[in-house]
Amino acid sequence: MLKHLRQHRHDPRIVLIDDISRLARGLETHIQLRSAIADAGATSESPSIELG
Repeated sequence: MLKHLRQHRHDPRIVLIDDISRLARGLETHIQLRSAIADAGATSESPSIELG
């Protein structure tokens, strides 16, 4: 997914996270993944929880 986001950096992309517990098991990994998504030019959104 990150490779795809980086290749399409100039196209607006949203990563939809429906169940936040499925993104990562630990807080540190969760933060790293959200940072990597943002660094690849995408935004993270969830219909079930406010990401901040």
